[in-house]
Amino acid sequence: MKKIAKVFIFIAILVLGFLLRKKDHVVIPIPGQSMDEYSYSWVGLSLLKVCMPVGMSGIPGYKNRTIKYINVDRYQQVIPSNPLEINYPWMDHPPLLPLLTGGYAYFKNVKNFESVSVQVIRKPMLLLGVISLALVFIYVYQSSGFVAAVFSGIFYATTPLIVLSSRMVQGENALIPLFLLVLIFSHRYSHGGKKVNLYLAGVFAGLSTLVKLSGISSYLFVLIYLFLNTKKPLKTFLSEYLYFLLVASPITLMFFVYGVSFGLENFINIFKSSADRFYGIGPSLLLELFKSQRLTQHKYITEPIIFSAWIIFFSITFKKINSFITKTYYAPVLFMLSYLCTFIFFGSQPYGWYSFPLWPFLCILLGIYFGKIITQTYTFGAFILSILALGGSLTKIIDIGQFQQYSNYWRFTMPVLLIFSVLYLRFPKLVVFHKTITIVVIAVTIAINIYYMLTMTQGYWWNNIS
Repeated sequence: MKKIAKVFIFIAILVLGFLLRKKDHVVIPIPGQSMDEYSYSWVGLSLLKVCMPVGMSGIPGYKNRTIKYINVDRYQQVIPSNPLEINYPWMDHPPLLPLLTGGYAYFKNVKNFESVSVQVIRKPMLLLGVISLALVFIYVYQSSGFVAAVFSGIFYATTPLIVLSSRMVQGENALIPLFLLVLIFSHRYSHGGKKVNLYLAGVFAGLSTLVKLSGISSYLFVLIYLFLNTKKPLKTFLSEYLYFLLVASPITLMFFVYGVSFGLENFINIFKSSADRFYGIGPSLLLELFKSQRLTQHKYITEPIIFSAWIIFFSITFKKINSFITKTYYAPVLFMLSYLCTFIFFGSQPYGWYSFPLWPFLCILLGIYFGKIITQTYTFGAFILSILALGGSLTKIIDIGQFQQYSNYWRFTMPVLLIFSVLYLRFPKLVVFHKTITIVVIAVTIAINIYYMLTMTQGYWWNNIS
C-alpha cells in the first residue's frame, strides 16, 4: 500500500476517534458523577491565580479546610449532595493535570470555581484522547505493521467504554499518552535505536509521576524491559537503567520540591493520610477487571472488545518465557503487568478510572493478534473472538425482547459459521474464506459501536448503564 494511502487511513481513524469523543462530551458522562473533574481544575486555576493549590479532598490530613456550596453545571439538581469541603494547600496528586485543565480554563477567562464547567475542562481531554489514539497506532505500526496498527487504532477509536472514559478529567487519562510514549521510545531503543530514545523514555516516565504517583509503573516497566533483553550483559543493563534514572528521577523529585514548598508538615501529613486510607481493592480485583469494566465508581459497561483482549493477554502470559520475550507483544504485556503492580499496591477504592491505562495496551494486543491473523497465520480462535465481540456489541443496541424477530437468523447462522470454521482445521485452503468472514464480523462490530455512540443520550445513560 502506498504511503499516501496509509497516511489517509491514519488521519481518518484520528478524525473518527475525535468526532466520537466530541459528541455530547459535555453531558455524558453526567457532570458531577466524579467531582475529581472539578477538583483537578480548581487546583490548577488557583495555582495560576493565587499561587496556592486549592481543591477538594477526601483525605483527613489537611488542617486548612473551608466549606463551600458550589453548584457548577447545576450538578446539585441531578446528583444532590452536601456542601463541599475545600482543602489547601492541596497535595492529593502532583500538579501536571491540574495545570493542564485549570490552565486551559484560565486561558478561557474562567476566574472562579463556580465557572469551571465541564464544557471547558473536558476539551483538553479530547485532545489527549486523540493523541493517545495516534500513539497507539504509531507503536503498533512500528512494532507489528500497518494492518495491525489499523486494527488497534480502530478498536481504540470506537470502543464505547474507551470513548466515554477518555472524556473525563482524570489523572489516568493524562497518564495514558505518557505511558505510550515511554513504550514507544523504549521499543525504539531496544531495537537498535540511539541512546536518545532511552533518555526520552526517561523524560516521559518522569512526567508521568507528575500526573499521579502511579506513574512510577513506567519506571518498573523500563527496569523489567531492559532486564529481559538477555542479549546484553548485566553490567550493560545496569548502566542503561542508571542513564534512564538520571533523566527520569530529577523530574519526579520536582513533585517533592513542589510539595515541600507549600509546607513540609502538610506534605508529610497528606502522604501519611493517603497511606492509611481504606484499602478497597480486594482479591477479586483481576476477576472484576476481566468480566465487568467500571467507568466511574458505580457505572459499569460490559465491553466485549476489552473482554476479548483480556483473553489474548492471558493466552500470551501462559507462553514459554523464551518464546514470550522474542515476540512483539511482550512489551505491552510487561507494561500492563507493571501498572497492575502499582494499581494493586496503591489500592484504595476501586474507582473505574484506575483501570483506564490498561485499555490502550489491551487494544494494542488485540490489534496485533488480528493483524497477524490477517497477514500471516490464521487460527480458529480469531473467529471465536470476533463472534464474541459481535454478540456482546449487539446487546448494547437491541434488548432480548427486540431480538426475538431476528433470533432465527442468529440461531441458524452462528452454528453454521462455527461448524464451517472447524472445517478450516481439516481443509487449510479455506483460509481466505475464514479471513473474509472474520473481517466482516469485526467490521459489523465496529459499525455497531459507532452507531451506539452516535445514538447515546442522557436518558440512555441513566436508564441502561448500571
